[in-house]
Amino acid sequence: MVSGTRLRPGGMVRGLGNLLGARAFGIVFTLAQVKISTNYLGPQGYGVLSAALVFIGTFEAFTELGIGTIVVRRVAGGADLHRTVGIAQALSLAFSGVLIAAALLFGWLGYRGTGAFEGIAILSTGLIGTAWAATYNSVAQTRDDFAGISWADISGRVISLLVVLVAVYFRWGITAFFVAQLAAPLLRGGISHWWGRRHGPFRPHFDLPEMKSLLVEALPLTYITIIAGLYFQIAGVMVAQLSTLVQAGAYNFAYRIAMNVSVIGMAISSVLVARYASAAAESEEKYRRVLRLSMSLVLTLVLPIAFLLWPFNPDIIRLLGSEEFVELSNTPLILLWVSTAASMMGTIVSTALVAGHTQRFLAVLNTSTLLMNIALNALVIPRWQATGAAAALIVTELVGMTLALVRLGRRSPGFWPWRDLCCLVGCLAMALLVEYLTAPYLFWVLRGLLVAGVFFSGACLARVITLTRVRELSEGSLSS
Repeated sequence: MVSGTRLRPGGMVRGLGNLLGARAFGIVFTLAQVKISTNYLGPQGYGVLSAALVFIGTFEAFTELGIGTIVVRRVAGGADLHRTVGIAQALSLAFSGVLIAAALLFGWLGYRGTGAFEGIAILSTGLIGTAWAATYNSVAQTRDDFAGISWADISGRVISLLVVLVAVYFRWGITAFFVAQLAAPLLRGGISHWWGRRHGPFRPHFDLPEMKSLLVEALPLTYITIIAGLYFQIAGVMVAQLSTLVQAGAYNFAYRIAMNVSVIGMAISSVLVARYASAAAESEEKYRRVLRLSMSLVLTLVLPIAFLLWPFNPDIIRLLGSEEFVELSNTPLILLWVSTAASMMGTIVSTALVAGHTQRFLAVLNTSTLLMNIALNALVIPRWQATGAAAALIVTELVGMTLALVRLGRRSPGFWPWRDLCCLVGCLAMALLVEYLTAPYLFWVLRGLLVAGVFFSGACLARVITLTRVRELSEGSLSS
């Protein structure tokens, strides 16, 4: 974007929708790769692979640091896009070297002799690609052009899957699977750079005062970004350290299945953020109405995710993994469905709180839940292993969601849709009864479609879901 060009919120929302759609499509390739990897490597080998992936994932939280948001803010205020991105790229290169060195050091201290350190050494170089690709997010946001990021994400997943297929065909060892995982971030970085040339030359600009200024301005967002990144990775690391690599593989396999559903929450929050902000600016009553409508619609998604998927767990695990993982990952996956649903609700509530200008509360809450999660994991993993880690995540997600809801209730009393919640609980009970009665007779896919149909039909009949309500949220019409 040239200096002085204004951002277009409508285009931004559509662009983000396209980006999330591309990532949802890319999940298919990721799940196919998980299926092949678990079958080929087995619980022990997949445990080694996942331990290295989760460990590197903790360092990926430090690759962006919220700097992209500050770049967008400065460009919107008239700063030159190319120079500001160049400053961000210089910071990314500097941080990448530090992160790789730290990953190698702590990886050697924590994983030497397990086979995972070899993977950590290979995967650590991918931090450069992740950090470099992140610098182009601000270009996409200011230009309303997410095509490059979308293609970079999908291409990385496709190439990674192809390398895995070649490795299986030639019967290569686990090193090839590490290389497959490395291909994705490196390719994302390369394609993002190639796509960025459409919008002009972007080169690292090493100006220490400006680099320091950009970093200092980003510190509040940096803190929140790091806390969020560590929160969703720390359990996998702690299972590997406090239990066995087999249990680490069981937990991370279940976690990858459950958390892929969270893309739905991301899509919803990216659309609702504009609704919340505009309604809050107009009047308290309209803000409360948007909250009530959005909570009703979100509840129709999170309740079935939390409770209707349990009976289908063994079949889902066999579909996406292998028979060996059914016993290992079944209970953790049951618990992770609940935590995923709570996380989705928490994401929406957090979006509403940000629109209501309560960011400081969220920073304190995120810090507290991270510390609570670490403490609980330290207590329960040695005894209950992967199941303990999943249970700890449920506790922290529910506590965080509850406190956020209480805070939102004080900010806007009367927003919670109690009538709709009671109706949805009834629909849930009816759907579970149908599943129980049809379990001996129907194939699990057909049974799942029937159960989902019963729940959502009940929600429509109870008028929790109506076209009018959906239209009010999607078009921003808040008339009574």
